[in-house]
Amino acid sequence: MTPELLPLPLAAGIASGFILWLTSWLEFRQVKSGSESHWTERAREQFPVLQSARTNLWSVPTVVALVLAWSFPTPNWMDVVNWFAGLAGAMVGTRPLDRWRGYHLPFRRWCRHILGGWLPGLAGWFVLVAGVVLMPAKFGPLVLAVFLGALALHVALALGAGIWVSERLGWVHPATPEVIETVRRLASANGQRPPRVLQVESTAANAMAVAGGSYVLLLGPLTSLLTPAELETVLAHELSHSREGWRVVLGRVIGSLWLFPWILVRPLSASVGLAAPVLLAFGTMGVLKFNRWLNLRFEHRADAAALESQESAGIYARALLKLHEFNLSPATLEKKSSTHPDLYDRMIAAGVDPGFPRPKPAAALGWGGRLFSILVGPLAIWTVINWLENGGF
Repeated sequence: MTPELLPLPLAAGIASGFILWLTSWLEFRQVKSGSESHWTERAREQFPVLQSARTNLWSVPTVVALVLAWSFPTPNWMDVVNWFAGLAGAMVGTRPLDRWRGYHLPFRRWCRHILGGWLPGLAGWFVLVAGVVLMPAKFGPLVLAVFLGALALHVALALGAGIWVSERLGWVHPATPEVIETVRRLASANGQRPPRVLQVESTAANAMAVAGGSYVLLLGPLTSLLTPAELETVLAHELSHSREGWRVVLGRVIGSLWLFPWILVRPLSASVGLAAPVLLAFGTMGVLKFNRWLNLRFEHRADAAALESQESAGIYARALLKLHEFNLSPATLEKKSSTHPDLYDRMIAAGVDPGFPRPKPAAALGWGGRLFSILVGPLAIWTVINWLENGGF
């Protein structure tokens, strides 16, 4: 990188970090409920702020990188560098939000949280952005090669390749022997091969299974927050996901590709003009709807497996309640955006009275997240116009 280009990624990182910090701060100031409020009300107000920050992790660097691309003619690879720098800045910009919400980690643990918790999930974005920028402008053998190469990387990441690398680098580590033995026992009872169980540094307490059944990840203080009986039901839930058939795994991989077709936006725009981003947007919405349907269907099945594994009634419901209260996850969400059943409904289905009236559903996204998500669309169309009129940046 030449010295005259060095200020651009620095500017992208600083601008993205400042924008994300500022929008999070302004949104969090609008939270009215205090510590004396019931946790469901605090969760309802804070959840949109958190979702805005998560969405802005990719939308803000994208906006900043596009603005820099228009303002300073540079090689295409420089756009990728600027986006990555913007992402790094945006990650730093989220750190104050953790403190405001009460989920603060010391700096070294926060770095492990970023490296082991976020980067494997964001690696697919790296592949997508690099592919969009480096994709040739006209269809041909090189377009096919870039598309297939990026697709192979994305599928590998969806099946746990990023987690595998993180473990080799020491960013995540195996769970305690007691937890591993519990997973082995539950897996043996179901006649399945036990997945590898890893502990991931996080500000949230949660568990998740990686598509294909290779890993179960335990996030944050999950094991210390729950009793052994409660933890066992949560693990039974995740093991239900781990033994999903190949058709479901294929469906999950397809669902993870909701933005991947945008890798073809440049050659597709050269062929059909401004219809390209419109067609890709409709495709994105269709895949998102499919992904939501698939998730909801198999979350219900996993909940049933958890209820079947519990030693006595109410254990799994108490585990869910503890996790939602600790994480300040809403008890009800807007149905159009939720990929999991509401906590309130899950507790009723488990035969347990939640102990509080049904709360108002939390908004899916705050105004900051909506603002930059909306900006990406017109900026993408403007980018296509520049490609068509000027042959690219």
